[in-house]
Amino acid sequence: MVAGRKTVGKRPLGVALINVFILLLLLVWVIIPLVYGFGMAFMPGDELYKIPPNLYPHKPTLRNFQKVIEAGLNLAALYWNTFITATVAVITTLFFSTLAGYAFAKFRFFARDQLFILVILKLMIPEAALLIPWFYIVATIGMMDNIFAIVMPSLIGAWSIFFMRQYIQSVPDSLIDSARIDGAGELRIFGQIIVPVIKPAIGAAVIINYMYAWNWFMWPLVILQTNDNFTMNLGLNFIRWLESGGGDAPTDYGTVMAMSMLYTVPFVIIYFMFQRFFVESITLSGLKE
Repeated sequence: MVAGRKTVGKRPLGVALINVFILLLLLVWVIIPLVYGFGMAFMPGDELYKIPPNLYPHKPTLRNFQKVIEAGLNLAALYWNTFITATVAVITTLFFSTLAGYAFAKFRFFARDQLFILVILKLMIPEAALLIPWFYIVATIGMMDNIFAIVMPSLIGAWSIFFMRQYIQSVPDSLIDSARIDGAGELRIFGQIIVPVIKPAIGAAVIINYMYAWNWFMWPLVILQTNDNFTMNLGLNFIRWLESGGGDAPTDYGTVMAMSMLYTVPFVIIYFMFQRFFVESITLSGLKE
């Protein structure tokens, strides 16, 4: 080290300060829209369009939330429909994708790599291109306007298979071989060795898949027809359409942001419940035998 040069860890102090400054700028860039958006949910009408805008409400009000309730949507049903579809999708996706990821990572079988390439190719197909075949299948089996039809295209997730396969590859083969020598079957190895080791990856997959399922819009919009079966995303879009007078009037952003806040808070809670696993998955994913 050069005499007299201050360092933080192995980096010069100047470089560390620049990194901290850049991170603070990024933090402000991300936080300010969130703070302003949540503040709009509590702003009265005269503050919403004020120039320059208020970052937070000077006269907080719950009127915007009252408008959401007066819109006629059943918020309890919206929450329940979204929660149950997202939860079922996450559970089934993780169950099948973890098993498939284990098979792709630790087994040798005919056309394994070719099948895995097909899984990757599935990620390249946009959702809009699959709406017609999905719609045809759901209509054929009589599940139109059924919340469980939302889950059907996501029972097995291609991204989750890829993610689990990559993570399980970092599990040492010696652990699995030792269990086999001791007479453990494959299901026991999976349940007692693989699953505990990949808990961080499962936690990260829960967050990402829950976020994806919570934000479903296009597919539920196609198959759901009654308000009682709507999810939160459709409810938010309905509020935006209603508060803009069907597109003929300026949008009441206070009411829209109030609904957006109700839409966002449950997922934020889910994130904080599993964030430790998410961080651990990033930290440990590079570990190899």
